[in-house]
Amino acid sequence: MVRWLLIGYVIYLTVLPVLWKGYVIGKRLMGIKIKRTDGGDVTFTNMILREVVGNGLLILVT
Repeated sequence: MVRWLLIGYVIYLTVLPVLWKGYVIGKRLMGIKIKRTDGGDVTFTNMILREVVGNGLLILVT
């Protein structure tokens, strides 16, 4: 059960921003957009790296 929740969470944070041009539900409500450092739209690769590297660093720090 926990595995499916984790998989759904990762898909939500990687696929949805690519389909919605940088937004997830909460960010869209608040008007916050995920962008690349060069100002372009995010790609699937960008979002995978963002989640894997970002969460990996967060786990190491905390």
